[in-house]
Amino acid sequence: MPAKWRLLHTGQKVKIIDRTSPYFGETGTLIEPRRVPVGLKLKYHWLVKLDGTGAKELFAPEQLGTIE
Repeated sequence: MPAKWRLLHTGQKVKIIDRTSPYFGETGTLIEPRRVPVGLKLKYHWLVKLDGTGAKELFAPEQLGTIE
């Protein structure tokens, strides 16, 4: 389990910090971790419910920043 993944937990508020994402700068709530195939490996991503729209999207831990 990656170290960054352990810093995140269900129900936590996060901000999308990946500048290449169409959701850059938006905030949301972590729903659950999921294992997603990336190449030939399974990596953890988070299902995030975006604030305002209520849309749910998957993000890699490095695409998310915590909100204090």
